[in-house]
Amino acid sequence: MPILIGDNKILSAVNIESFWRIMKAESVSSGKQAWFSILSRHYAKNQELVSLFLDAAKRSVPLSHPRILKTIRYGQENDTSYILMKAFSGVPLTRLLGKDKQFLEDEAVKIVLQVCQALQYANLTGVMHGALTPESIYIDKEKDVALINFGTGEFIDYALFELNDIKALGYASYFSPQRIHSKSVIEAGNDLYSLGVIFYYMLSGELPFSGTTLDEICADKEGLVPTPRSINTRISPKVENIIMRMIDPNPAKRFHSMSQFIRELAPESVAEETLPQDIEPGHAGIHGVLGRLIDRLPVFSHVFSPTLVGSKRRVAYFLLTLSLVLIAIISVFLISEIGRQKYTEKALLGNYATEAEVPDTSGLSSGRSEERRVGKECRSRWSPYH
Repeated sequence: MPILIGDNKILSAVNIESFWRIMKAESVSSGKQAWFSILSRHYAKNQELVSLFLDAAKRSVPLSHPRILKTIRYGQENDTSYILMKAFSGVPLTRLLGKDKQFLEDEAVKIVLQVCQALQYANLTGVMHGALTPESIYIDKEKDVALINFGTGEFIDYALFELNDIKALGYASYFSPQRIHSKSVIEAGNDLYSLGVIFYYMLSGELPFSGTTLDEICADKEGLVPTPRSINTRISPKVENIIMRMIDPNPAKRFHSMSQFIRELAPESVAEETLPQDIEPGHAGIHGVLGRLIDRLPVFSHVFSPTLVGSKRRVAYFLLTLSLVLIAIISVFLISEIGRQKYTEKALLGNYATEAEVPDTSGLSSGRSEERRVGKECRSRWSPYH
């Protein structure tokens, strides 16, 4: 009996990953095909992993980019946690890698640029991939790319660092040394580092790190890494230098942004007006929080849209800045006006209190005058001179 999730009948497996399966499905009512990412039953019993899996799905829903496989919906049904995505006609990059499957440099550059553009778009919206490996990249016959698994970095971190799950160890080869040491920091720089490892793998046919434990992998990353040209002499010195810079153990020596990397790798492919100014890796954590906050503010969501580039983006930021300045000025005016009114009311109340405390002496003065008049009359009447 076929497995059903909602109106969709599961047909076959596209790829079996470490923690979830990518399955091809077909709508019973419309016949339209789609893909499902289904959390493995072994991990469906862990509520923390289920929550992290669904949180990642939630963050991926707003992403809309030609190089990102669109998330349609997500949820749980009969103890099955799933993510429903659009179908794609490609295969995972893992099937195209190996010692005897080295990519031509032009092909690899084309694929890497597409991946970078998708990552850049997502990073600008505040979404980090966090678990970029060849299994997250799908490629069709025309070498067009579609990315999946956005936002799953926290899931992998929990499995690797909290559960010590050996299945998560493969992801560590694509993590930066700082990511492994911190065990929690997920930012744009990690995605770019992971892409560098994949770039190396595509051209050399080998991973740059050969450790079998977390400590060994980390030691390899901080040690001397064989250059890709020492494995494949067809790689150009320029591309080799770019790759080695991407995976340099010192983050200060790596590329500071996706835009900087794209300009270095293929300056002829972009123009200043069409290349979004993305965030620096060190600021990604803050930007991630702001991005998720902005997603909930429809008024500003268009201003921060990654589809606004070049002069349009600058105009949008100028208008937003001007609006915020005006709001600040109005707020200061209102606060000062409220303070002035409160001061006036306090002053009036003080005057009333003063008047109430001063005794009325007018009656007392008239009484004393009357006493003096009567006294004078008495003295005059009893005077011996009358």
